[in-house]
Amino acid sequence: MVEFMCLFFPAFISIYVLDKIDKKMKLEDKIIRYFIYCILINLIVFTVVSTSNGFIIMYPDKYMFTLVFTMKYLFMSIILSYILPYAIKFIKDNFKIELNLKKHEKKIKKSN
Repeated sequence: MVEFMCLFFPAFISIYVLDKIDKKMKLEDKIIRYFIYCILINLIVFTVVSTSNGFIIMYPDKYMFTLVFTMKYLFMSIILSYILPYAIKFIKDNFKIELNLKKHEKKIKKSN
């Protein structure tokens, strides 16, 4: 049960913060962003917490969620869940990514 709370709860906080930033988001956009935030938050926090303990866990299991690990994980994920929506909004507002794609066509002559 603790595992599900650690994995899925912080993304709800991010969606709440995102709703305060952008009130005109549709429900479909919120659901998609919830899953994106789940992946981002858990990937970042799991990497930081597991490497700060001096070991890298290849896959999570039920024995890794000790009290100390759970407290570190929840604390960092809740902090990140508040920061991440503001960071993404800052990047969207201040940076622009532009891609220019050119199509190259080869002219093939048909020989009779």
